[in-house]
Amino acid sequence: MGETSRSSKDHYGMGLYITQSIVEMHNGTLVLANDPDTGAGQVTIEIPH
Repeated sequence: MGETSRSSKDHYGMGLYITQSIVEMHNGTLVLANDPDTGAGQVTIEIPH
């Protein structure tokens, strides 16, 4: 949260929406969570072979 890019007005938060759309087109899943050890955001993308 202290990172200055998070409060920037230069982006519109479309990254995860676009990522979700692409992952779904490949019949995959996008999982957002917090790392239990560090509390940092964790993104997992699973796409079947």
